[in-house]
Amino acid sequence: PSGRCIQRLDYSHRDESTGQVTAVADSLTKAFKTKGGRLVYDGHGVTPDVDVKPEEASQVLAALVQHWIIFNWATDYHSKHKSIDSADVYRLTDAEYNDFVNYAKNQKFEYETGTEQLYAELKKVAKDEKYYEGAEKEFEQLFTRIEPRKEADLIKFKTQIKEYLENEIVGRYYLQRGRAQNALPVDHCILKSKDVFASGYSDILKPVAPKK
Repeated sequence: PSGRCIQRLDYSHRDESTGQVTAVADSLTKAFKTKGGRLVYDGHGVTPDVDVKPEEASQVLAALVQHWIIFNWATDYHSKHKSIDSADVYRLTDAEYNDFVNYAKNQKFEYETGTEQLYAELKKVAKDEKYYEGAEKEFEQLFTRIEPRKEADLIKFKTQIKEYLENEIVGRYYLQRGRAQNALPVDHCILKSKDVFASGYSDILKPVAPKK
């Protein structure tokens, strides 16, 4: 970990009525150095040297889950396959995923993207400010480019949908332990950790050279 400072909370003075705690002012903290020369602060936690931003689930994936489409297809898949590969290596083939796409695109489910919401707001403001009239064609052209299309989105977000679907299927055969084993090989944090250990770990551990 690095010695970069994050917000310090004072848990010794918790508000009894709300349970909330307040942040300690930076002026009240003390700085120290580790043996390697890194700067750290008393009472603070640390942030990682390498940040891994979590991937947000797409709206189409959320809809597939909320409308039980992934659940139902996985259940049907389980009924047709007596066994599958071990949890840690099991993956759907492209042909199997295409079967899922053909199934899903014919199911009844709707979803709205954040882009759509912003478009609707923009359109409303344009009408209120009298900029929409005369620009209807341009607005419609814009909408046709951002309007969700089930089949296209099922391909565009194939990676995350496929991973979720595989994990759902594995759960039918190997339960929660299998789900964890299946997720590890594609976990973004695990993959990044392997990259760091393979290439930049020694540089991260080098002592910080003192300033002259």
